[in-house]
Amino acid sequence: MNKGLSAEVKVGAVTLLSAVLLIAGIIIGKGILARTSFTAITMKMQSSGGVEIASPVLVNGVKRGAVTAVQPVQGGVVITASIDNIADLRKDALAKIMILEITGGRKIEITPGTSNDALLAQDTIRGIYTGDIADLIAILGEVGPDLKNIVRNLDTIAAQGSALLADGRVVSDARRAVTNITEVAETANILLKQNKSGINTIVNDLTATTDELRHLVKTNSPKVDKLVVQLDSTLVEARKLIKTGDKAVVGVDDLVKNVDGFISDAKNKDNIIHKFIYDAEFNHRLDSTIARLQVFLDNLPVNGVNVNVRLGSRP
Repeated sequence: MNKGLSAEVKVGAVTLLSAVLLIAGIIIGKGILARTSFTAITMKMQSSGGVEIASPVLVNGVKRGAVTAVQPVQGGVVITASIDNIADLRKDALAKIMILEITGGRKIEITPGTSNDALLAQDTIRGIYTGDIADLIAILGEVGPDLKNIVRNLDTIAAQGSALLADGRVVSDARRAVTNITEVAETANILLKQNKSGINTIVNDLTATTDELRHLVKTNSPKVDKLVVQLDSTLVEARKLIKTGDKAVVGVDDLVKNVDGFISDAKNKDNIIHKFIYDAEFNHRLDSTIARLQVFLDNLPVNGVNVNVRLGSRP
């Protein structure tokens, strides 16, 4: 009996030792594999979205590694993961936080990107969190009271619409309006068909007119340019003429001022011009003097001039 018990103990010990060695080999092998072939990558996102350490990381749906750290930073979080290879990842790779299972859990899905530049180990992958069912339920919970009010308003609108449709007059008016619109459309269609040739003619005429206008503009473009140049020259001459006219106006103003001065002097009683114009006695004496001078001049050829000349001293 003691021999059987000893054999069982030996078998159990060997089995336990084998299991321990197997587990140790797996752990050591994973550690060696991790140290030799896995690469750490960094992803920055606005929110962690519930990602935890050991959350799986997939590339195009294939599991390639796991999250090793989640560190909050200013403006979001930085997630560090370890994957087997980054040779297929490009500079524009994109990481998305997605739901792992319907019951919960999170995973990171990486899209490799299409850039020509390969992703380096020190590069940071841009990440986004689009939300999941839990976030949707939370949003619905927030807008729940508003949804209730909307549903009540819709129910009120539906009731009013039913009452409106129950009114036979409204329905008949609506039918009549639809009938009128249909008749107008049919009439327009008939008019369009009947005048289709005329409309085509008008369009052709407009096209021809447009072509003629283009040709006319191209043909007369040099003449128009010459006319513009002549108009510019005319404007220059007109400006000169206006300046000359301004000078003439200034001269007229001076002349008017001189005339005003002359008139003012003529109105002065001490002035000779005033005597010529306004002094009747002076004019009478002047007329008499002129008349006597005229008589003297008339008699001068007949009677001559009697000159009494005395030379020497007075007696």
